[in-house]
Amino acid sequence: MIGALTLNNLTEIYLNAISIPQSEENGRALEQAETLADKFSLLKNDIGNELFEQLLYDDKVFMSETAGSIDFGHTIDLDQIAKEIKSYDDY
Repeated sequence: MIGALTLNNLTEIYLNAISIPQSEENGRALEQAETLADKFSLLKNDIGNELFEQLLYDDKVFMSETAGSIDFGHTIDLDQIAKEIKSYDDY
């Protein structure tokens, strides 16, 4: 995809930015890119490479920024929920 921002591209941008003399603004941009790359890496590990690569950039950012923001007061077993959904008659 032309213009697609992948984890590899983001990492390359980060590594290239390290070699550029940094102003305060460049430093903040580099820090944000590094944080986003870390979040994307965690997301990729959580959902798997195949699904991660299907997501649009905006979806990756949204998922990365909102992960852990809802507290149900107990853990949620997503695998169990998926099994229950698959067992529905209309599924």
